[in-house]
Amino acid sequence: MPSMSKVSSDPPADLEKGRLKAAATEEDVGVVDPCMAMCIKTTVDVFVGAYTLVFIGMIAWLVKNSHNWWDQWQAFLIISAIVIWTYSVTPRFKDGLVRIFATKPTHASDCDASAKLLA
Repeated sequence: MPSMSKVSSDPPADLEKGRLKAAATEEDVGVVDPCMAMCIKTTVDVFVGAYTLVFIGMIAWLVKNSHNWWDQWQAFLIISAIVIWTYSVTPRFKDGLVRIFATKPTHASDCDASAKLLA
């Protein structure tokens, strides 16, 4: 008796939506407007630069007006932790803004309300 363990080279099908998964991911991506994406990324970079200058100004004010070194270092560590967290989140923030504002949805998606109403 021959064994039935033959592996298929076809992509897996999504049974709920009735189409292939590879085709679904290609449809749902959308088209990114490069000019809008560049404007969004440049704007975020400008705000991060301004944020850096504010951080430097806060540290300079702290050094100038602090009478106790211990208070100064505690505040510096707290502010530095906030700034490091902000710098680590900035790339994800840029990608999210580009996905929200610069991506045009495709017309053949399942999210189209008129297609759902007509079906």
